[in-house]
Amino acid sequence: MTRFWQNNIICIDLETTGANPLKDRITEIGIVEILPDGSTQEWQTLINPETSIPPFISQLTGITNDMVQGATLFSEIAKELLEILKDKFFVAHNVRFDYAFIKQEFLKCGITFKENTLCTVRLSRQLYPGQIKHNLDTLIQRLGITVTDRHRALTDARVVAEFLSHVRDTFTEEVYNEAIQKITKKPALPPGIEEEDIDQLPDTTGVYLFYGENNLPLYIGKSVNLKERVISHFNADHKHHKELRLSQQVKSITFRETCGELGALLLEAKLIKELKPIHNHRLRRQQQLCTWQWNTNNHHNTLELKNIDEINFLDADVYFGVFQTRKKATDTLRAIADAHGLCLGLLGIESFTKGKPCFRAQIHKCHGACYGKEELTHHQLKTLMALEKIKLKNWKWKGPIAIKETYKERCNFHLIYQWAYLGTYASYQEVLEAMTSSQDAIFDYDIYKILIKFIFKSVEIIVLPDRKSTQYQIEDHSSDLVTD
Repeated sequence: MTRFWQNNIICIDLETTGANPLKDRITEIGIVEILPDGSTQEWQTLINPETSIPPFISQLTGITNDMVQGATLFSEIAKELLEILKDKFFVAHNVRFDYAFIKQEFLKCGITFKENTLCTVRLSRQLYPGQIKHNLDTLIQRLGITVTDRHRALTDARVVAEFLSHVRDTFTEEVYNEAIQKITKKPALPPGIEEEDIDQLPDTTGVYLFYGENNLPLYIGKSVNLKERVISHFNADHKHHKELRLSQQVKSITFRETCGELGALLLEAKLIKELKPIHNHRLRRQQQLCTWQWNTNNHHNTLELKNIDEINFLDADVYFGVFQTRKKATDTLRAIADAHGLCLGLLGIESFTKGKPCFRAQIHKCHGACYGKEELTHHQLKTLMALEKIKLKNWKWKGPIAIKETYKERCNFHLIYQWAYLGTYASYQEVLEAMTSSQDAIFDYDIYKILIKFIFKSVEIIVLPDRKSTQYQIEDHSSDLVTD
């Protein structure tokens, strides 16, 4: 839009029951429409949200449950509101919030709503780069506006309209049109992000990091196309509450390029563990993990629960499952035993008297290996077959390996030992130097799953000297390449 003021402009503000457009509802709509000739007309209504208003929201806005109990439903004014908004420029302070709520309410009525938007937070940032804050209270103070009903929809919509009028009177047409065009060219960007922040992102594989106020880590992700993936977060913010919250909170974006998908996955998992961003949940977990170890003593086989940091993956043929707690490990084994008629006494996790039916045999959940009804060798074979699906892969190399990943003229080496990720390096020499350090190989189940997916594909694996060796020399390791 090169001629903003030639459009009918809707300055809109909403009051709601909360911040989630998928579950919260609108309680009030206030609109100031600015016509091309500069005149204005107003529209306001309370909305019955068909749910209760939380006390802290009522305290903030002054809108109580009694006030909206007899108010109109959104569905009853949907067609009228659509005519007001249709073919107009939808303007709000932090427009992503208001637009998302309006869009969702129309969808509940079976109406698809889509109009051009303008965020006055971003417009203020463009025109007043020297100002630190750009929230509505700051605009009120900056413009010297007298407000009596702050946090009421029509009052706040009037502030937005006054800000636009101030912009029109203060700046030349060329300046404000250029600022508006710059913002609306990429309407998906949230208020805290500038166009330059997106322009710096490459179209390559890597990891991106979202930060909020005070450089607080918000979210870490990876992609084969960093720019495209970051933009997709903001394009989706009307549909997903997580994306909406993210777009409201993000203030800066950084990135790290990698030589391929494996490097991006490893770096993402590592950074999430280190920085603990508040919007990453799945990869943040790293409790004291445990696993079942298969022990053979005097020709008798039992299972023993071990902490992950106690095991040696050179013997991984005897380890089964990775569990966040010992209770989850025991519950999983009990479920497997129930499904296959295994004896928990013989497995070593329940007490029993040899030669007599265990308690589970008495209730027909054990097939009787404990008292001779089922042969022990058959019970052992059944147990190993039942556990096969959760058996951990062994570490088939005596020492560490480096997985080589290349992109155009660049290459990276991912140093791995016993499924632990020890870092990524730009050269083979750096890998050898890293091996002389005292860093411990710490098992991470997320890293393990990533490596299992890649390591048995066609990747270049360089078998390295044993970590205990002090003889690290650069040699021709082409004969050490193993393709799995």
